[in-house]
Amino acid sequence: MKKRKDPALPSNFKAEIDHDALKIIKTLQKNGIESYIVGGCVRDLLNGSQPKDFDIATAASPQKVKNLIVRSFIIGRRFRIVVAKRKPSMSEIPDGVLFPPLFKGGKPSDKEIQITTFRRAPEMAGDKINENVFGSAKDDAFRRDFTVNGLFLDPSNGRIVDYVGGLEDMKKKQLRIIGDPMERFKEDPIRILRALRFAVRSQFSLEEKTEKALRKGLYLLGEAKKERVREEILKFLKEGTASEGFERLYALGAWKYISPTWEDFLSKDDKSRALFFESSGAVDKEHWDLTFGSAPLLYMFLYPLTQITPDSKNGKNIDKILQAVAEDLKISKLEKEEIQFIHTSLKSITGKANWKFPLQQKEAHILRHIQFALVLHSLALFRPKDYGSAWKNFETEWRPHAKWILASLRKSHERSQEGGFRGPQSRKRRRSPRRGQGPRNHDGAPRAPQTPSSSTSNKDS
Repeated sequence: MKKRKDPALPSNFKAEIDHDALKIIKTLQKNGIESYIVGGCVRDLLNGSQPKDFDIATAASPQKVKNLIVRSFIIGRRFRIVVAKRKPSMSEIPDGVLFPPLFKGGKPSDKEIQITTFRRAPEMAGDKINENVFGSAKDDAFRRDFTVNGLFLDPSNGRIVDYVGGLEDMKKKQLRIIGDPMERFKEDPIRILRALRFAVRSQFSLEEKTEKALRKGLYLLGEAKKERVREEILKFLKEGTASEGFERLYALGAWKYISPTWEDFLSKDDKSRALFFESSGAVDKEHWDLTFGSAPLLYMFLYPLTQITPDSKNGKNIDKILQAVAEDLKISKLEKEEIQFIHTSLKSITGKANWKFPLQQKEAHILRHIQFALVLHSLALFRPKDYGSAWKNFETEWRPHAKWILASLRKSHERSQEGGFRGPQSRKRRRSPRRGQGPRNHDGAPRAPQTPSSSTSNKDS
């Protein structure tokens, strides 16, 4: 039997961690406060993946953290946490990139680093549960969901602190929930979706008891808040786990608890189900950034519905299906408008040998152009007959447009780093002079009206 290697940090692990998160840890530790990088970042570093979320756990109270860390704010009622806002670092992006990151208002938006105080099991305060009970690092580790997410990293010396057996599970490449699996799923049904997403993303197997409880507790997804279910579905779509993740959800029979209408649609129409998994695979191949908005991802999710004609199976109920799924996924009015723009734009170019899509280099049109480009590129990956030539035509027009966006972002980022960029300024209406008061000179004296002859001579000179 081949011996598994012990998980270990890469030699340059500090270079992989956000430099602002490292600064915050250093500040806290300088003040004698036990503090660690925790959660998905540590898991990804040990698994050889690119870490994305940089959360911090500390012994300091939220108020203490706020006092020590500049530009930090306490948020939350159920459990108070501190959010530190920092300017994003504009990493070097190749000039040939098709979809540069987009910042609202032409200005790089602040990144957020979450800092939580070590917590222990909640307590009853009268007839309510009090989540704001603080404890030790060990208490905090046992309050987390999965063992691989319960690892602490001290970046000052590279020491991994493991109270829950996460390193052993990393070695076995298995996902195991901390504590009694069924009780933990009842505490938060979203952990069911998180378990499947983590398993697909990391290519880990589910530990036997965890998998058994997950199958048994699928009904709990029907009791979860739809807003949180929506966020998990978007994470499947965004991070490249949609195809395998959605197929596993279908095989488990989980869609009927997430969206009964969607489950009914997939079960009755084999072609639409195959198209759903196919389009999900195309989503996995694309780079998605939620600064572009959720509309492109939601359109790709709903793509099979756009292919139904009124005469086809389920076609007469298309509006009802779409409305029900939109409610289940909490699709907003603005997202519906953006989805409709994408769909109308796609219909206008399909089947045309020569077409022209008007691209305007104006901030107001940038977002929808990027959304359309993302969807068209994704569709061209798995439906070349319908969209391949359309993308080829669009790409020649889009490339210089993408370069313009990237150049604008870099310029605005440089100005924000220098402190001279204030974002878009509102136009102030010029106040008209009061009655009886005309234009005045610098000394305050009324300016003499200009005669037609003098006006002409000025123009000629």
